[in-house]
Amino acid sequence: MTHHDIPSFFDPKNAELWDYRLDDKTVRAEAQKWRARGNLAPATDASKQVYLLIIDAQKDFCLPQGALYVGGRSGRGSVDDSSRIAQFMYANAGHISKIIPSFDSHDKPPKAFHIFSPPFWETSSGGAVAPHTDMTVEDLVSGRYRVTDAALSALGVTREWLTAYVCHYAKVLKENGRQPLHIWPYHCIVGTEGHQLMGVIEEAMMFLSLLHQVSICPVYKGQEMLFESYSIFGGEVLTTHHGKVLGQKDTRRMRECLAAYRLIIVGEAASHCVKATIEDLIKETRGNRALADKIYVVEDCMSAVTVPDGHGGFYADYTQEVRETFKYFASLGIHVVKSTDPIESWPSF
Repeated sequence: MTHHDIPSFFDPKNAELWDYRLDDKTVRAEAQKWRARGNLAPATDASKQVYLLIIDAQKDFCLPQGALYVGGRSGRGSVDDSSRIAQFMYANAGHISKIIPSFDSHDKPPKAFHIFSPPFWETSSGGAVAPHTDMTVEDLVSGRYRVTDAALSALGVTREWLTAYVCHYAKVLKENGRQPLHIWPYHCIVGTEGHQLMGVIEEAMMFLSLLHQVSICPVYKGQEMLFESYSIFGGEVLTTHHGKVLGQKDTRRMRECLAAYRLIIVGEAASHCVKATIEDLIKETRGNRALADKIYVVEDCMSAVTVPDGHGGFYADYTQEVRETFKYFASLGIHVVKSTDPIESWPSF
């Protein structure tokens, strides 16, 4: 196989379709043809294990009809990303040993009172809080925003306790250099179509699994009500204001990823879930550049969150922040690469 090998059934336009479903009979037949001419050994037998981490490539993020479309500045961001991710997987099928797709996974009402959801909050006068509102420590301490009675009821805690907790939460985010608490529209609700993986990526995963037994190991995140889970390895704030532990980082999975020969990262969104995942890996490397050297961030297979204002501009645009973040990652020894370059030409690969 060469870098340019793409199965005959693949059509990049399918990355634009909400209802696209793989044809498993066609995928099986094509995989059988490739096996016959490629002589690929099972991926589990490879002496150099290469992991592909696909972060939140779900319909709600990757299509304009989705609840939280990551369009980037071009407006086509995650649509084109999905197409490139699938093509990258086909072109480099022989290199990939394991695929770890993550799924942002939120509950539907009445369990929808997440700290980052609109029903959790109201203004000081009792008004609704709009999606894409940022909340600072000062906002919460001053009472500009407050928790709703419905959130208190859903969580079974007192107003005093939850008010103290959210102030603590915002303070820890600031102290740790994280983005402020952001209120998101409902998205990736478990059981809805928006939660599903993009069809072209699901198709490519199935093909690689049939082709040479690539392992598929999904990760589900985001069902906790009291903290955000951008990183696939754990939440943003994991203790209460009283020091009670709410969760832990998945150090076992981080160490597994860093023990692989190479770790390739794609998916959405570059400004949030991808960024937080890589930051967790950086902490786990503890300054070891040999470990950082294993990580490849595929910059043309991810996009930044942008929120159009309806007048040709944006209410929010994280594109420049992503550019600065990638420069920082590169300074630590992480490789920022493009999917269109042959994988053999990537530094240290």
